[in-house]
Formats: sequence, C-alpha cells, structure tokens
Amino acid sequence: DTGAKAQALSAELASTRKALDDSRTAAANLQRKADSNAASLEQARSTMAAAQSQLALAQKDSAAARAEAAVAQKDLAKRAADSEALSAKLAVDEVALKAAGDSGSKAQALSAELASTRQALEDSKAAAANLQKAADDNAASLERMRSTLVEAQAQRAQAQKDAAASKAGAAAAQRDLALRAADAEALSGRLASDEAALRAT
Repeated sequence: DTGAKAQALSAELASTRKALDDSRTAAANLQRKADSNAASLEQARSTMAAAQSQLALAQKDSAAARAEAAVAQKDLAKRAADSEALSAKLAVDEVALKAAGDSGSKAQALSAELASTRQALEDSKAAAANLQKAADDNAASLERMRSTLVEAQAQRAQAQKDAAASKAGAAAAQRDLALRAADAEALSGRLASDEAALRAT
C-alpha cells in the first residue's frame, strides 16, 4: 500500500515537474514578447517624436509661405491700382492732347510709363501666383504631416496596449510558475518522507 502511494506520488511529482517546466517555458516566451513589445513601444515613441518635429517645421514653413503670399497679394493690389490710375491719366491726357492738336513727347512718356507699369503688374501677378503655389504646397505638406502624426499616435497607443498586455501575461505566468514550483517542492518533500518511511520498514 505504501509502495503504491509512493508510486502515485512519484507520478504526481513527474507530472507537476513537467507542468513546472512548461510554465517556465511559457513565462520565458511571455517575457520575450514583453521585451519585444517594449522595444516596439520605444520605436513608436521615437517615430512620433520625429513626426511631431516634422509637423512643427511644416507648420512654420506653411505660416511663412502664407505671410509671403499675403505680402505679394498686397503688392499686386497696389500695382494694379497704380496701373489703373496711370491708364486713366493717360486717357485724360490723350483726350486733352488731341483736343490741343499735340501728340507730342508727353503722351509718349506716359505711354512708356504705362507699359513699364503693366510689365511690373504682370511680374507681380507671376510672383504672387508662385508664392500662392508655395503656400498651397506647404499646406498640403502640413496635412500629410498631420496624417503621419495621427498614424504615429495610433501606433504608439497600440504598442502601449500590447506592452501592457504582455507585462500582465508575463506577471500571470510568473505567479503560475511560483505556484507550480511550490507544488513541486511540497510533492518532493512528501515523496522523500514516504520513501524514508518505506526504507525504515
């Protein structure tokens, strides 16, 4: 009867030791996963920091481009007004000169000034268009950076979630491991005691 009991204890001890080994393996795997997720979290934090830095730069560039475009639009409006005024002045002078029968040098000078002003107006329009395009490009770049930042934030949130789950899993595995180790110790003690009793009889 005692021999059967010892055999049963030996079998239970072997089973418990096997479970203990399995728990150790599972705990090691969970720890590796927790470490990997912690590394992913660090990478996500780094990616997000880079995205935030790029976003700040894009916002600065966009604001500068908008300011340049606004200045160009103001300059364009002033040149357009100057050109209108010159056109009106030329028309009045031409009427006056025709009435006086003089188509002399004053009309020529005004015509030259008008042509020059019109050219400056065209140049301003082109410059304003270029600046507006730069502002639009910067706005598009800013939008892309915002999108990248949102993605980086989502990745970081997922990495934090994964890391937390891994830590919880590793902690649970460590608790299970401690419990199984204690069971194995208790069974070893009982087996040793029973074997000593068997030898004494």
